Amino acid sequence: MRRQDQFPGQLSDVGRTLAAVRRELRERAANFVPRLRRSDNTTAATLGTTWAWHDRSGNEVVAEDADAWGLGRPWLPIPMTPALTFTATSWTTMYRGTWQVQNPVILAEYSVAAPASTVAQARLVLDVGGTITQLGSTTTATAGTEVSASFTVDPIGHGLAHGNAGSLYIQVQRTSGTGTCTVSNWGLWSRSSS
Repeated sequence: MRRQDQFPGQLSDVGRTLAAVRRELRERAANFVPRLRRSDNTTAATLGTTWAWHDRSGNEVVAEDADAWGLGRPWLPIPMTPALTFTATSWTTMYRGTWQVQNPVILAEYSVAAPASTVAQARLVLDVGGTITQLGSTTTATAGTEVSASFTVDPIGHGLAHGNAGSLYIQVQRTSGTGTCTVSNWGLWSRSSS
């Protein structure tokens, strides 16, 4: 039981006490809100089922992947450098890049062209310690055409865990005819799963 001196003296004191409790609860709750704000009140970071850092316009600058592992933003480029031109009729590497996995998905875009009376193919492969695995399907260009390939490879497709490294190659081969075939690398990125 409370003593009489523990009760608010006047009814207005009850209102002040409740207001103070409400204010304290609001201040404490503000500390649990999963966002970090700048001095201008723009959101700098959020924390929920995933985390993200934002620029002043609200764009995600750095964020974890919501559906898999690693980074969702930024999408990281995978540098590719041209190798020697090819004349062989067996698979020849035209572009190569070393990749350390930060994002779970690979997005590849390239094209292969074959002159008249010639057929050429291109493919993307992953080399991990000498083990070659083709990613995606083989792209075939026939007599006088240029065929573009654009596809994504998910984590199961590339099979590398976060932080592991491998080499990516765009390889080409001439399967018939005598013409000189070309391959163009439009871009190769690692990206989020969504």
